[in-house]
This record gives sequence, C-alpha cells and structure tokens, in this order.
Amino acid sequence: TRWTADRRPPPACFLPFGKGTRQCIGEAFAWNEMKMALVALVRRWRLRPAPGHTPRPVVDGVIHLDRLPMTVHQRLNRPQQTPRTW
Repeated sequence: TRWTADRRPPPACFLPFGKGTRQCIGEAFAWNEMKMALVALVRRWRLRPAPGHTPRPVVDGVIHLDRLPMTVHQRLNRPQQTPRTW
C-alpha cells in the first residue's frame, strides 16, 4: 500500500480532502451537517436493511459497500419533544 503504519505521508504533502496542511476547509462543517441530517432522519424513521440483500465490499480508492437498500418505516411511538428555551 501507499501509506503504512511505518511509512506515513509528510505533514506538508498534498492529499485532496485529506490530512496535512492543505486539509479541506469545510470538512468539520460537512461532518456536523451530516450528523444533524442523520439525527433528524432516525428520529422520525426506522431504517431496516431490505430483505434478501447481502451487502458486499467494493475495493475502490476506499473500501465501501456496493449498495445497501433500506426499507423505511415511520416511528409510531416517538417521545414527546420537550420545549427548549434559549
């Protein structure tokens, strides 16, 4: 592999959207935005893997799952929201 535990990239090297001195300026914002969207989604909906589908790993630039079809069910007994005061 290109980078291993004993051979790390130099601190000033260019890794697009990666680490180093040229790290993506919007990374922290993007992660927070994704977390907030996920929290809003799972509060209202229950996601279950689609029956009969087994996800398989795909080797690409980054190892990821090929597809993960989901069925969406509305949560019926959601806890009441407590009003917030700011």
